[in-house]
Amino acid sequence: MGVGDALSSKSEMEAALKEKDREGWEYDNYLEGEIKEMVEIYEAKGVSREDARLVITTLAKYKDVFVDLMLKDELGLDVPDEDDNPWVDGMVTFGAFVCFGFIPLVAYIALAPLALDSHVLFLVACVLTAVTLFALGAIKSSVTERSWLMSGSETLSLGGAVAAVSYLIGWAVEGSL
Repeated sequence: MGVGDALSSKSEMEAALKEKDREGWEYDNYLEGEIKEMVEIYEAKGVSREDARLVITTLAKYKDVFVDLMLKDELGLDVPDEDDNPWVDGMVTFGAFVCFGFIPLVAYIALAPLALDSHVLFLVACVLTAVTLFALGAIKSSVTERSWLMSGSETLSLGGAVAAVSYLIGWAVEGSL
């Protein structure tokens, strides 16, 4: 999971930087066409032609600012920060996967000395997973505009659905062997 996240972030960053280079070339070689394009984009957003032209021609005096603006408004790409490190993102994903992925196993490890039925252990693992999913969603709400109840419920619903589908696939595969 962590490597996949890192490689995905790295590819996204490389694609944005490639587009930034292309937009820089267009700035150097076809500035008036780029200005016209950006004016049209701002007009489509409801800015008058005169105001759009004024804003864009002013910003076009500053190549780095204008290229970043083209990247964002024309292509919908975020300009990567120079200190962005996709491998840090990957390590965070890996760490979260290990920490939160371990929680369902707690039932089997912590309750092993009690020699409980496997169905009881599975039920405890499911409850721990549900509580964890809800808690993750509720925590996520601290960085979003959504209520903790809605965010927790959404994460629980989606995570629960994915877990159920995974379980059913495993059950089907086991039954076919």
